[in-house]
Amino acid sequence: MAVPALLLEQDGPIALLTFNRPDERNALDAELLVPLADAWDVIRVSTSIKAVLLTGSMGIFSTGPPAEELRRTFQRPSFYPGSDAEQQLWKDSELLDRALLRHDDLPVPLLLAIEGLCFGSGLELLHAADVSFGGAGSRFGLLEGHQEVSTQDAHELGIIDHAAPKGEALVRAWKLARKLIQHDSRAIATGRQAIRNKGLHANA
Repeated sequence: MAVPALLLEQDGPIALLTFNRPDERNALDAELLVPLADAWDVIRVSTSIKAVLLTGSMGIFSTGPPAEELRRTFQRPSFYPGSDAEQQLWKDSELLDRALLRHDDLPVPLLLAIEGLCFGSGLELLHAADVSFGGAGSRFGLLEGHQEVSTQDAHELGIIDHAAPKGEALVRAWKLARKLIQHDSRAIATGRQAIRNKGLHANA
């Protein structure tokens, strides 16, 4: 049996999504984007999920090309979709935007826990997150100019909200998620600032 490219687990009211293609460095291509869009749909209709964590397996958050580069590839006349996932992405012009939460926010808080590499479309998911944590030693690829920055630089530039010790990003995200579910999580999900104004300190 094939190993799922995206793992969806639930611990009480908290859902954990894990990019699970370490051999492909968790590249956000069709094989991950299609199940990711489906997972968001599941979360939107769930009455039991109050917060969502998103992370990557084996010390890599995600890599791959920026979303618009991937879209251009699929729009080339010479492109022929091979896998079922590529067929879906090729036929559904809105799937890429849905997967990256470009237009529709989740009804519950989304927390990102980043370790290792965060490049390409994975970086774009930071814009959809309510709170993001980056482990020390991670590398973030800026969409402009193909530059890489460290966790500390990413924090200072406002790319991520919290810098954590190496290997601790998910621990910190779980800790905050457990605090958030004690509040009105659907109201909190209206924006990052709403969470910060709650006075919930991730390191407390």
